[in-house]
Amino acid sequence: MRMKEGRSVLVQEVECFYEHVPGCPLVVLEFWDADMPLVRLFNSGDHLGLLCPLVLARDADVATRAVYGANTIAFCMKAINRHPNTTITQTRVARNDLGFFDYRGYAPRVLLSDLRSDIMHLDLVAHVAQVSGNLPFGPPDDAEDRYVVKLWNPLASVERDVTLWGALGRQCARLRPGHLVLLVSLETTEEHGELKINGSPEIDSAALNLSTLPALLTSPGLRTYTKLDLLPSHGSRFISARAMQVSAAPQGLCDARDRMQATALVHDACGWPVVCATMSSAVGAVQGPADALLFDCHRCCREKLPSGEVVSAFSVHVLVDDGTAVRKAQMDTLAAARLLGLTPRQFLELPSESEQAAALKRAAGGEIVAAVSLYVDPCDQTQAMRIDVLCPAEDVGTTDDI
Repeated sequence: MRMKEGRSVLVQEVECFYEHVPGCPLVVLEFWDADMPLVRLFNSGDHLGLLCPLVLARDADVATRAVYGANTIAFCMKAINRHPNTTITQTRVARNDLGFFDYRGYAPRVLLSDLRSDIMHLDLVAHVAQVSGNLPFGPPDDAEDRYVVKLWNPLASVERDVTLWGALGRQCARLRPGHLVLLVSLETTEEHGELKINGSPEIDSAALNLSTLPALLTSPGLRTYTKLDLLPSHGSRFISARAMQVSAAPQGLCDARDRMQATALVHDACGWPVVCATMSSAVGAVQGPADALLFDCHRCCREKLPSGEVVSAFSVHVLVDDGTAVRKAQMDTLAAARLLGLTPRQFLELPSESEQAAALKRAAGGEIVAAVSLYVDPCDQTQAMRIDVLCPAEDVGTTDDI
């Protein structure tokens, strides 16, 4: 805060050094009030040129002070690294004052194969190969949640583990193999010769599951269709096909009202099936109302979950046919609800087995557009396909419209 013409003004300073001058004398540039946002354009290591600055003081023994004024024009040449052996191969990102490669504002895609230690503000787009359960770190009474997501990139055929902490880890517990995910503001370090990638809310890390964005289905410029007979073994694709048959895919426990075993009781936080310590079997319908029982989530290392955290989710398969092949796909619970036209709760409220069977049968025959994930199931190492999000074909038109 400074006084200017009898009033208080905000001031932000940028310290620079003269290049090619003996002693590299210090120059302090002042940006006042409305000019302060310009400072965000500059990074450590940039080269600045100023036309018509207001020089306040110039002395051989003290720093030169100048103000960015109304007639001043700044020219900025962004920093580049002069020592290629200190950066990863695909970039020219320089180290900052703390010795880190600062990737804030770096636009090109970074491959998993090119990562090295000491990177900050790193953004990654990659496919999920596997997601660990919770691996709490610290004393039992004050442990921090920790999840590990194994990423892979088909462009480089490389896998990397990313450790996600706290609320970010809990959010990413909902990721599944095959998902395409954007992870923002990660950091890399090296421990005992091994590269570590970490993300947490404390360093403003965030995650976005690109595979479940409905907007991509209705945006022809962002997606093209792949025929079922040409689907790869790994990756994310969009398909246009007919839903031929919907069937139950029993997994874990289900509500006693589910006569078809087309739903599963899951932990709402992570979406994984829960277990009940008082039941001898981990599969099948529970005895009595689900909200009267105590459930545990081994995935999140949580015991005796509150009843509000245990919900029913669809557990169904669908056969899809586009004229080139017929494929069996698992379904995300939201995608299944869209196809069936009712929520899991509404399905459970159907009073008879025949009505629940009819609800599954009614979903067959419709043309759909869907985003699918293709992956190797980490449990049995078989090829699998999952529909992550879908909509009726009439909502987006036909392939000929693209």
